[in-house]
Amino acid sequence: MNDEEVDLIKILGSQGTRKILEYLNTHDTGRYMNFKEFAATYTINTRLKELLKLELIEHHVVRVERKREWYTITEKGKKICEYMEKMLTVVRG
Repeated sequence: MNDEEVDLIKILGSQGTRKILEYLNTHDTGRYMNFKEFAATYTINTRLKELLKLELIEHHVVRVERKREWYTITEKGKKICEYMEKMLTVVRG
């Protein structure tokens, strides 16, 4: 396993990661405030940076009259959600 694969496994097992991905996969888009129920501010910031780096999510910003930000899940992120669900199904029996 290379370093990137090890990082991916660590991140997927970290607090809040799965919930953020599942939220985006279910709702198509999400704002920062939507993730506050999953973890503390520092943790959310860290997870979002990690997910962006791995290209599992995308960050969007529009500045018309006021700033509007949101996140979407990528195709790669959707596949990861699908694989995580399959793994959980196997573990649950």
